Amino acid sequence: MKFFVALIQLLVVCSLLIAQPALAGGTEKPVKLGVLAFRSIADTLERWQPLADYLSRSLDGRPVELIVANYPELEEIVGRNELDFVLTNPSHYIELRRRNFLSGALATMIVEEQGHAVTGFGGVVVVRSDREDLATLTDLKDRTIAAVSDSSLGGYRAQAMALREEGVRLPENKNLLLTGMPHDNAVLAVLAGDADAGFARTGVIEGMIAEGHADPDQIKVLGARTLPGFPFKLSTRLYPEWPFVALAHADAEIARKVAAALYLFAPDAATAARMGIVGFGIPADYESVEELARALRLPPYDSIPAFGLADVWSQYRWFVVAGTIALLVMVGLTILAMLFNRRLYLAKQLLGMERTRLAGIIAGTDVGTWEWNVQTGETTFNERWAEIIGYSLTELEPTSIATWIEYSHPDDLKKSEELLNKYFNGEVDHYDVECRMRHKNGDWMWVLDRGKVISRTGDGKPLMMMGTHLDITERKNTQLALQRKNEEMEEFVYIVSHDLKSPLVTMKSFLAELREDMQADNQELINEDINYIEGAADKMNQLLEALLEYSRIGHSEQPSTVQSVDDLIDSCLDSVAGALRKKQIDVKKVSVPLQLYGDQLRLGQIWQNLVENAIKYIGDQPRPLIEIGAEQKDDGGVHFFVRDNGIGVAPEHQQRIFGMFDQLQRGNDGIGLGLALVKKIVESYQGQIWVESAGAGQGSCFCFTLPAAVRYDAATAMAS
Repeated sequence: MKFFVALIQLLVVCSLLIAQPALAGGTEKPVKLGVLAFRSIADTLERWQPLADYLSRSLDGRPVELIVANYPELEEIVGRNELDFVLTNPSHYIELRRRNFLSGALATMIVEEQGHAVTGFGGVVVVRSDREDLATLTDLKDRTIAAVSDSSLGGYRAQAMALREEGVRLPENKNLLLTGMPHDNAVLAVLAGDADAGFARTGVIEGMIAEGHADPDQIKVLGARTLPGFPFKLSTRLYPEWPFVALAHADAEIARKVAAALYLFAPDAATAARMGIVGFGIPADYESVEELARALRLPPYDSIPAFGLADVWSQYRWFVVAGTIALLVMVGLTILAMLFNRRLYLAKQLLGMERTRLAGIIAGTDVGTWEWNVQTGETTFNERWAEIIGYSLTELEPTSIATWIEYSHPDDLKKSEELLNKYFNGEVDHYDVECRMRHKNGDWMWVLDRGKVISRTGDGKPLMMMGTHLDITERKNTQLALQRKNEEMEEFVYIVSHDLKSPLVTMKSFLAELREDMQADNQELINEDINYIEGAADKMNQLLEALLEYSRIGHSEQPSTVQSVDDLIDSCLDSVAGALRKKQIDVKKVSVPLQLYGDQLRLGQIWQNLVENAIKYIGDQPRPLIEIGAEQKDDGGVHFFVRDNGIGVAPEHQQRIFGMFDQLQRGNDGIGLGLALVKKIVESYQGQIWVESAGAGQGSCFCFTLPAAVRYDAATAMAS
């Protein structure tokens, strides 16, 4: 038996020594970020994946693996030192810090609450306004309390702490009505008369009132107070938001880069709405959360007083004796079972270690795998390979090399085939190609396809080849977007240098004239020269201000809000009413029952510039008309339009008019930047703009889309 055990141990050591070089040559170890899931795992992954991707880019492409888990799972993972960083709620952070060696918080989350950026939260105590018997927190003794959960900091524990400070202990279980999420349920229970008072997180009442779910005249907040810079009513002290924490074993240089990246994190409007945050700030002081846990005897301060062995023996000696005998019997049986199954156990352990290692590598790299019999075409994919293009593996079965061909982009198939032939012929030492694959939703995904021949036939032809697919769509999209930005910057620099040169030439020319006229003491010509120079300076100032306005699009500091399309159009028409009346232009406006979410100033500029453009080029029509509205399309999208019966646009000019400083008729007011501004605003909301015109004298129709700004289902709204 001892010889067999020694032989097994020797085999394990040898296998680890053989595997070590392969491990050393692998890819860079991913940084692991654990996030507490208080909702579903899928929802939490979707919410925080943009942060993981952003941190990966900030670490020069080093992968950041997002691990989402509930309370017990996350505590177990932290205890095993399997994470580098943790993002969790304040109460859980105190528990983890007590049981594990964690650093202080690197940063504190900044949350968007109803258009406000806040780094802290608290709780409110709500009662019906007609309850005159409930005026202070002390009146809640022996009352029925509604709350989402007794583990919620903002929805229960903060209020319990405030009550304790007023001499009111936690309500008994029979007096506690747990409603479950969301916090609105606790307020609704109070309004319905099911509870005397309700606990809710700050901001909930204001949100319910704004959404029309609660009447402010029916609600009263006990112990209400306000804090400077905090926008919501408050019954408790203020507690800090979620901390971002580094574990003790995390690499110090990586932790420094992550901290810096967190402070610079500034998601766009869509990502911020998806994540519910606007960024991270300097670490808050979490001592208040620890004081609350101590006072309410919450974990990790919920341990019972010490109970010694002498106490156990004096009260339970016979149970101890019987238990000891039973334990000895169980230990004996366990030892016998272990000896009996030792050989089988060791074999299974070795096999399990190898399988776990392989599965961990695949899961950690988030890659799809493929195995291809080059001679027969038989191909096997894993589930992740199918998920990358939006399918389950069952939907794609039976699979073969034809499956790869069916979903690959035709242009990339040729490139892949050429590289494979070079690899098979030994011209290159590896197969590595970036190519596109068609997703189930019709989009094209970018994948990094890598593979290697692991066996050949007797005559040297490739037999079995194995490889991986890695989703690089986001990286490629970023690369393509950067390329477009560079092209736009080159165009911008060219236009600036070209259009600013003209007034400079004018100024320089008339300065020379001014010098000669001053020497001749010709006051009339001197005044004329000064007027030309002043006009050129005004023109340059107008160009610079227009360029500044153009550059600000997409970087607005105005918060995104919701406003109806009809209100935006009405506001636009009010501002141009004088110009419409002066040219006696009729306006036909069709109501558009949609709401847009975004920078309302920028969205309003779309209609403002298009209507002003229509007024400018309306021509000498006997009955000038401008039509404004929207049309529902077969694909479910909405095309907004501004149509006129003016001078029209010839086909050869229909693309040029959206360029900076391009004007069809020189001498008109303005500098030719209005349509370029509109185009940039539309594209910032992932939309498109174009003009439809039969030609000169046939009128124009400017159409545009705003898919990223439409707040809800456009097809349903337009149909109604």
